[in-house]
Amino acid sequence: MPENEDDLWFLPAPPEDMAPTDLPWPMAPQRPRIDPADWQAAERPQARALADTAETVGRLRERLAHMPYGVQHRLDLTEVCALMTLDGQRISPERLALYRAGRLATGDDFPQLSEANWALRRLTSRAGPLEDPAAFFDRRGSDLFGDWQDRQSTMSAHPLTQGGFACRALWSEIFEQDRILSPAIAARRLMPLGARLTLAHRQELIGGDLGDWLNAVRRSCDAALMELDRLAQWIRRIDQQPLSRTTKRLIPTLLKNPAVSIPLIVAEANASRASAGRGVEQLENLGFIREMTGQKRYRFWTLIA
Repeated sequence: MPENEDDLWFLPAPPEDMAPTDLPWPMAPQRPRIDPADWQAAERPQARALADTAETVGRLRERLAHMPYGVQHRLDLTEVCALMTLDGQRISPERLALYRAGRLATGDDFPQLSEANWALRRLTSRAGPLEDPAAFFDRRGSDLFGDWQDRQSTMSAHPLTQGGFACRALWSEIFEQDRILSPAIAARRLMPLGARLTLAHRQELIGGDLGDWLNAVRRSCDAALMELDRLAQWIRRIDQQPLSRTTKRLIPTLLKNPAVSIPLIVAEANASRASAGRGVEQLENLGFIREMTGQKRYRFWTLIA
């Protein structure tokens, strides 16, 4: 390529009377809409917040490793429903649990439930968003993700920073401007195991800086740690009770879901409706669960801790 204009002897020269405002105008070098270098540079002034957030995420990951099977699912279920709320789609954790158990046959919120179920599956899928973004986001054949994938793959930043950049870039450059669920789920997968966004505000995810992002993660992890303390206390109390074998089979379902119904217990605990009802009645009489709706039909129970 010629290094200066004198080498372009075969092109006509610009008119001598050409004004600076005449077209074509000179083009400034193009930069990505969200530059990963900006997020990497922000790590230095946010070093203290980054260290504190990483420490909180580590504590949550360690606590989860010592909790019964299903508690991780409980937190993920709550998180997906919280992120759906940021998009203006209110789905309760208990309704999503029933949908996943195949116990819902009708409802106007089926599209929202299907989307929430997609998000929950993506949180635990083997392949992450960087391996095959089009497949991860169910947009096979799309070439929208190449530029983002290249920038994300070459980032030499902390995984928490990478998650913040991914959420911001995906939302502003690829996904609809009013939807946050898919970018947030991708960010969760790129961050260390245990990171949470449950209590994040919408502006922190799509318009804030690294400090806002770290505050949202740390606040959400602190809330999850409090929930684990509550569940651990409940487990210690119930372990001291002489429960029937049938009632004990209900405990994993109660720990896995923020709220349970008889159909959900039947589906997940492999129990008959009669035995599920007896187990719920025993736990309710002992003060370990309470009914949430006050109704005689379509009832739900939650833990008391």
